[in-house]
Amino acid sequence: MRSRRSESPISNYTDLPGATAPYHAGPLQLSPTSFPRPPRSISRIALFDSKYLFPNTSNSRFRCRLFELSLNFGGRGSRGWHRISWIHRLDWIQMAGGNTSEFGIAAQSIPVPYGRSKAWYQFTQQKLPACKPVLTPACVISIFLLLSVISLPLGLVTLQASRSVVEIVDHYDAECIPDAFQGNKVAYIRDSSTTKNCPRYLKVPKRMKAPIYIYYQLDNFYQNHRRYVKSRSDKQLLYGLRHSDTSTCKPEELSNGIPIVPCGLIAWSLFNDTYTFRRGTVELKVNRNNIAWKSDREHKFGKEVYPYNFQNGSLIGGGNLDLHIPLSDQEDLIVWMRTAALPSFRKLYGKIEDDLDEGEVVAVNVMNNYNTYSFGGKKKLVLTTMTWVGGKNDFLGLAYIFVGSCCILISVIFIFLHVRNPRAYGDASLLSFNRKSISG
Repeated sequence: MRSRRSESPISNYTDLPGATAPYHAGPLQLSPTSFPRPPRSISRIALFDSKYLFPNTSNSRFRCRLFELSLNFGGRGSRGWHRISWIHRLDWIQMAGGNTSEFGIAAQSIPVPYGRSKAWYQFTQQKLPACKPVLTPACVISIFLLLSVISLPLGLVTLQASRSVVEIVDHYDAECIPDAFQGNKVAYIRDSSTTKNCPRYLKVPKRMKAPIYIYYQLDNFYQNHRRYVKSRSDKQLLYGLRHSDTSTCKPEELSNGIPIVPCGLIAWSLFNDTYTFRRGTVELKVNRNNIAWKSDREHKFGKEVYPYNFQNGSLIGGGNLDLHIPLSDQEDLIVWMRTAALPSFRKLYGKIEDDLDEGEVVAVNVMNNYNTYSFGGKKKLVLTTMTWVGGKNDFLGLAYIFVGSCCILISVIFIFLHVRNPRAYGDASLLSFNRKSISG
C-alpha cells in the first residue's frame, strides 16, 4: 500500500525539465497531520532554488502549476488543495519577468483566504471556547446535596398540594343495573323500553370550594386504537358538507347513502350519560360552558357547520346532537373528539359553582345510557377540586422526594469513600507509566 507521503506531488522533481537531481521542498514539505491548515500568509517561497522551481521562466502555466503543488500541505484530495487553488486567478502569478526572487518576495505579502470565517472554522473543528469543570469530590458532593435541597422541599410542597384536593369518585355502572338484568347487562343497556334512571347519593368528606369540576371516567376504553383515531375528518368538522372527501371516516362515512356530519367512529361513539345534582331540595346548577379548549372551538369546528344525518343508521353508537346548534357550540362533542392516550381517562362534563360543606349529601340522578358492558368497560362519576398543581395526583411529589432522597444517599456514600480513601490531586505517581507492573 502506498503511503500518503509518497504520493506528495513535490517529493521528487527529477522528471521536470532542467532538474538534474532530486529536490525536496525543505520546510514546506510537511506531513498531513503536522500542519492541519495552511498559514495565513505565504512565506519562505524564496528558499527554493530558481533553477529547480522555474527552469523555463517563459512558461507561466508550468510555473503556476508547480507553485500550486508545492503548497499542498495536506496531500492530494485534502482541504489544503482546494484552499490554494485560487492562486491560478491571482494577477501576480502571471509575472514573466524571469526574476524568481521578485516572485518570492511578492508572495510573502499575499494572505491565504480560508473561505470560512474564524467562528465557522472553530465550530466545524470543535474548537469553540468551552467550560470544562474539574469534578473534584467536593464539587460532586456539593452538586448532589444541592439537588437534594431543591428536590425534597419541592416534592413535599407538591405532595401536600395534591393531598389537599378533595375528590369524590362513584363507580356507578355496576350499581345501576336492575336485579332482573344482572345476568345480561348488554340486553338491559340496549333495551330502549327500560328506564335508565339511576339515583346515586354522594357524601362530601371535606369542604369543597367552588368551582367543583365534574368528570366522567372511562376504564378499558382504548381511544388510542389506530382505526378509531383515524376514523374522522377534520376538514369536514370545519367546513361541513363543502368538504366531500370523507373516506377517512369509514366505516361511519355514509348512512343510507347520505353523508354523515360529523362522520367517523369517534363522533359516532359520543358519550351520552347525563347527570343532574340536588342538595336537599335545591338543584345544583351545572355550568357546561367553556369546558372545551378555546383553540378547538375557534379553529377546529365550524361555526356554520350543523349536524346532518347523524345517528340515523341501524346501529346507534352513542349520544345524539342538536341539529340546530353548530358544532363549534356543542362542547360535549368537542371534548369527546380530543382522544385520550391511555385506556383509562377522564373528560370534563361541567362545573358546580357552589361550595359544598363537609357532611352534606348530594343526590345525583344518573341517566345510564352509555354502553360499556359489551367490552368490559367501567364508568365513574368524579367530583373534584383543583389546586395549583391541578387535580389529585401524588406521582409528581413522590418523584421529587425519591430523587432528593437518592441524591442525599449518593452524597453520603461519596463522603464516606472520600474520607476513607482520600486521593491527592495531581499525584504523578498515579499515572499509568509511573506505576509498577504486577509482574514487578
